[in-house]
Amino acid sequence: MPNEDPAWANTFIYLVAHRSREEAKKNWAALHADPAFPEYRKQAAQVIEKVGDDYNVDEVYMLPTDYSAMR
Repeated sequence: MPNEDPAWANTFIYLVAHRSREEAKKNWAALHADPAFPEYRKQAAQVIEKVGDDYNVDEVYMLPTDYSAMR
């Protein structure tokens, strides 16, 4: 958890690295097309908020810092 603020009480943060935005789109599409993916999403459903028929997931794209090992 980022801190003890109650606003973060049910927040799960994960980082995924992609070489480019285009590669990220391709990788996410492949993940969602994988026949095994629905079972994993089902298992995670209890920790992912659902709004209507969609899961409430924020995507934030970031760039590595100048001193990052990703550079």
